[in-house]
Amino acid sequence: MKNQLRWDFAQLYASKQMIKYGLLLSVVGLIGLVYQPTEGISTILGLGLMIVMVILLIFRVENKIKERFQDTE
Repeated sequence: MKNQLRWDFAQLYASKQMIKYGLLLSVVGLIGLVYQPTEGISTILGLGLMIVMVILLIFRVENKIKERFQDTE
């Protein structure tokens, strides 16, 4: 949030990444319909994958901001 340009770039990039991760999680969910794990395993896998996706999103957005705005720091 150093300036509006970075903020706008981060919001746009993060939204595109969230769509990709959402599609990936949907595919994993469809696989879960075929495999049909127990309730406990599916809960752990679902929450675990969401947490991993959020952490991955944060790292990717921060790295992209540093890459894009390295000359303006």
